[in-house]
Amino acid sequence: MEPHRPSPGIPEDACLHELVTARAAERPDALAAADGARRLAYAQLDRDANRVARDLLERGVEPEERIGVLADRSLEYVIGILGVLKAGGAYLPLDPHHPDERLDYLRESGDVRFVIGQARFAERAGAGFTALEAGMAGAEFAVAPARRAGPRNLAYVFYTSGSTGRPKGVQIEHRSVVNLIRVYQDVFGIGPDDRFSQIQRPGFDGSVAEIWPALASGASLHVPSEKTYLQPARLVQWLAEEGITICDVPTLLAESIVAETPPDGSRVRALVTGGDRLRRRPPPGFPWPVYDEYGPTENTVVSTIARVEPEGAEGPLHIGRPIANHRVLLLDAKSEPVAPGEIGEIHLGGIGLARGYLGSGAEAERFFPDPFAAEPDARLYRTGDLGRLLPDGNLQYLGRVDQQVKIRGFRVELAEIEQRLAEHPGVREALAQAVELPGGAKRLVAHYVRREAADPPRAELRAFLSDRVPHFMVPTWLVAVPEWPRTANGKIDRAALLASSDWRHARDAAPVPPRNAIDAHLAAIWAELLDVPEVGITDDFFELGGHSLAAAQVASRLEREIRADLPLALFFQAPTIEALSDHLRGERPIVTTPGLVPLTASGAKPPIFFLPGLGGHVLSFRALAQALGSDRPCFGLQDPALEGAGEPFATVERMAEHFVDLVRSVDTAEAPRLVGYSLGGLVALEMGRRLLRAGGAPPFVALIDTPAPGYPPRLPFGRRLAAHAGNVVRGDGAGRGAYLAARWQNLMSRFRGGGDEYEQAIWGVLTPRMKAVLAAHGRAGNAYVDPTYAGPIALLRARVHPDWPATSFDDPTLGWSRFVSGQIDTREIPGAHLDVLDEHHTAPLAQTLAEALAAHESAREP
Repeated sequence: MEPHRPSPGIPEDACLHELVTARAAERPDALAAADGARRLAYAQLDRDANRVARDLLERGVEPEERIGVLADRSLEYVIGILGVLKAGGAYLPLDPHHPDERLDYLRESGDVRFVIGQARFAERAGAGFTALEAGMAGAEFAVAPARRAGPRNLAYVFYTSGSTGRPKGVQIEHRSVVNLIRVYQDVFGIGPDDRFSQIQRPGFDGSVAEIWPALASGASLHVPSEKTYLQPARLVQWLAEEGITICDVPTLLAESIVAETPPDGSRVRALVTGGDRLRRRPPPGFPWPVYDEYGPTENTVVSTIARVEPEGAEGPLHIGRPIANHRVLLLDAKSEPVAPGEIGEIHLGGIGLARGYLGSGAEAERFFPDPFAAEPDARLYRTGDLGRLLPDGNLQYLGRVDQQVKIRGFRVELAEIEQRLAEHPGVREALAQAVELPGGAKRLVAHYVRREAADPPRAELRAFLSDRVPHFMVPTWLVAVPEWPRTANGKIDRAALLASSDWRHARDAAPVPPRNAIDAHLAAIWAELLDVPEVGITDDFFELGGHSLAAAQVASRLEREIRADLPLALFFQAPTIEALSDHLRGERPIVTTPGLVPLTASGAKPPIFFLPGLGGHVLSFRALAQALGSDRPCFGLQDPALEGAGEPFATVERMAEHFVDLVRSVDTAEAPRLVGYSLGGLVALEMGRRLLRAGGAPPFVALIDTPAPGYPPRLPFGRRLAAHAGNVVRGDGAGRGAYLAARWQNLMSRFRGGGDEYEQAIWGVLTPRMKAVLAAHGRAGNAYVDPTYAGPIALLRARVHPDWPATSFDDPTLGWSRFVSGQIDTREIPGAHLDVLDEHHTAPLAQTLAEALAAHESAREP
């Protein structure tokens, strides 16, 4: 296959950090990276990285030694990886969104002695950690350390999902990434005026193609907030406001972006995507050129590039041609080349090929000598991907040979899921598969055979996996089977397994059809919102993947389209269309106690009562209640106004008074167990105050990421204004505009009384009743200013907190030491404030909550 032409602009013997240092010398004051309001010029980036390098050298770092970098997408991550290379080491990303067990494995497998990263992750890093600082290195760090690496030295190690059941580390040299930079400069014409988005996570090798081509070319990197890049419409707006010219996103996100209409004046010259099979072309007239990249981690991110033609173009979608200095061969099962047009397994070679895996072992068989090359040391990498050569010379991707799959752009080795699931004491064997639903979405299904006399709940298995693999590897469906179906030659019949099990009974078996118009309307809404092909009236909303936001969307649609009133709490008592429809039509109305919602109603242990955050509904606690086990009943406490019973509560005190009465109707013990999230934490504390005043023993009061009133402290108006002015002065044109627009939007939001940025984002799916409760609770929380409390509390603090221009989350008690005279048991939980209750954080949150409750009960024992 004919490759793209190489670019002559960069010498082949250069190292990555040397290219960035050269740009810093040419344009020291030019913007290198921006993270929200924070800006970093090239000279300062270079000095900060020199400081990191010198610190590592003083600690005795050896050439090519792997250095762990524990950081989110941020200025600190860029400084860290650049500093590691200047010290002659190789950086090994440690994604803070991964479970601790996986991070520990990466450190051990990579023989990592030292970890650098953001200060807020210090406790997770353990010994040998150094916090990174942006913009702090002075002129004494202007001179870089002596050269300790060449083009054939190791630059980084990225871990991919392993077919042996464990992730494996891929070793990439400087020269391979330098070649990628040259390709980007040639294909996209990159120069100092370009602005790159930095969206890919540090643990995902797509970040390599964002960071290094930008910094080596004198361009700037721009990091959107997590809430921005998770919503295509907001991301498109941000790309325009920030003046981004090169944007690299995973495949599924790119397919959503091309469905949007970019604003006039946007500067994007290349919307680059990769990581999964592209199934959608941009519509005619879409203003941004779209490029599809193909390449595994083992071949330095990119092996081929294709310009994606719009809808209506002739011929199939393809992945283009090899990039400069890369080779692509299509071989048959005997490792012989296939004829043009025939299907073969894709094999890759050339300068981008990895040195191999750390520790080699069984996986080293994927790299082998190239029998078709003239160079004696040439090698090939067997990808396991199928493809064929089209008549025009482009390569068409046709899927996988083995069972490795892509889920939302992440590479997943099914064997790793199977091995980890089989480690559960109740599971004898496991088999994982990826299924593709209409529209191209992929989901994971894991079937398992139980051990004799064992019957572990699926919530327990989900929690077990969440502790051991990243959230994108936790299957959507977990299905027990008595034994494996077999083919004639004794192998497991995977197709028969999917067809015979009940994981998608709405498709394989005839769904129970609608009985009336309400049934049919509900079924259509569920199918659309939950992305399932068919829905029967006896299907469970949560089993189909339903969650709190989807429930709110269902309620909003029903109220708007058929004037039906559906409180969200009914999804617990009536999780099927049949039951909801009967209630809405008055045939079998569900009688509830307004404000008291059973989450899990069985168990002999004393119950736990959960209080939600702003907006008031308790659906978000469902996964947490299940993860706490079947032996403890859990109840949610929510404003009865959400169920049409009266007006919303106007004060925290009034909420607490009502909820204490509801608790006493279920639990007569003198010291109940109260758990509140965000605003719910204030209510739980006020309930504790009332229970203490009544003469009882101190209740268990747990606050899930609830700051005390007045925390974080705000600077005086003049100092805040000066901080904002400084941020504006340090930004460039587009950056200043985006910063001022964000500040103006927040100011208008406060005047409207509509809540914070997140609330504004979900405002459109809320019913008028939900909006009234949300607004009332916002005012109630702001008015609650003196929560003095004499009892103990457990504070479960989110690991990730925002970096705001004029505030700082520097108090580990989130300000509660001013108000609470009893013991404050502070514990850290994964995630940021808005996602601590998400299912991929449920298992560690449940464990931390259980440990805090056990410590409280132990302290009460005589």
